[in-house]
Amino acid sequence: MVELIACVGVYQTTTDEAVRWSELAGAMVQRLGPEGHVLEAKRLGHTGIVRQIRGEFAAARELHERALALLDRPERPDPQALIGTLSNLGNTLTELGLHAEAEATHRRAVALAEEFFGPDHPQAAMLTGNLAAALTDTGRDEEGAELHARALAIKERALGPDHLSVAASLRHIARIRLRQGALGEAQAILRRALAIRERTLGPTHPELADLLHDLGEVARRERRFAAAQALFRRALAIAEPRGDGHPQVLPLLLGLGRTALDAGDPMAAREPLRRALAAEPRDHAPARPEVAARLRLTLAEALWPEPPARAEARALATEARALLGPSDGFAPCAASSTPGSRDMFYEQAGAGAEPLNAPSRASRALSQHVRVGLSRDGGSRAARSGRVVSDASAHSHQPA
Repeated sequence: MVELIACVGVYQTTTDEAVRWSELAGAMVQRLGPEGHVLEAKRLGHTGIVRQIRGEFAAARELHERALALLDRPERPDPQALIGTLSNLGNTLTELGLHAEAEATHRRAVALAEEFFGPDHPQAAMLTGNLAAALTDTGRDEEGAELHARALAIKERALGPDHLSVAASLRHIARIRLRQGALGEAQAILRRALAIRERTLGPTHPELADLLHDLGEVARRERRFAAAQALFRRALAIAEPRGDGHPQVLPLLLGLGRTALDAGDPMAAREPLRRALAAEPRDHAPARPEVAARLRLTLAEALWPEPPARAEARALATEARALLGPSDGFAPCAASSTPGSRDMFYEQAGAGAEPLNAPSRASRALSQHVRVGLSRDGGSRAARSGRVVSDASAHSHQPA
């Protein structure tokens, strides 16, 4: 029953069904009394991952902390489950912006993994990757890159150079280089990762979509717009059967829109951007405010050249600023083919400017789940752009 929560809610992202399974499993586990503590921790951990996928990070934190209370005992009833729960809690704390707590939690998970598995074990490497991702979330890219490189070396030695977990570490390193503007280096690393996944999983597997998105971003920033469109469309063909609301789909639609806009075709940008906006959930706030804000600003910019659409553009810009809040920094957009019109939009629409370094993290909570379970590292059971997921058999949810 506990495993069904993972299969339904994590692997397939049918989260409403997963929550129902969790309630049923909870009723069954309660009958076991103290002997069921580890199973209950597993149930709580799986349900916490489902809440992460839904963007309900406060609820996810509460579930992971309840699981931790059952596992973090002197007798350590299940060390692997304890390690995985710490990692998932660290990921959730990162999403809540509690970066110091997240780092401390990840460091404890890594220390326990090195003690339990050994410092050169692939699972220790996966958890090191989660710590690295937490550091890069706070702008400590070089520290994160060093840890990702360390994790990559362990995986290559232990698993071979063509393992799916190797591809996951490669993607993390490539995304750092992409943020730093080292586009050629990022592209070479991403192509290696893509080749690994294509050989192992086939050319249409869902785990290819995130890498294709990143390669599309490289092409867009290099102003190779036709290549960028082709990469985004290939990724979208892979991801969209899961529905426009799937976390992998929004960044791809946003990428298509931004590419058309940068190429000087605001009309072509509007369709994918409106489609992405229509797919947002209406019953709760966006799970990724920075991505939702970027979507609104990009659509507003695409609408601005048409005077009758400027009222809608201003409204979208206002929504974007409300989503980001007053503390978020703004900086001028990069890579526009029509910088004058873009500057005019940001000045006259009251948008300020595009959010600086608002990472496209809409698929992170979901990205890749590998068993050691489940891992932010990726693998054939992946359901985005996330971190290692953990349940009691040491599932760790990883943003890819």
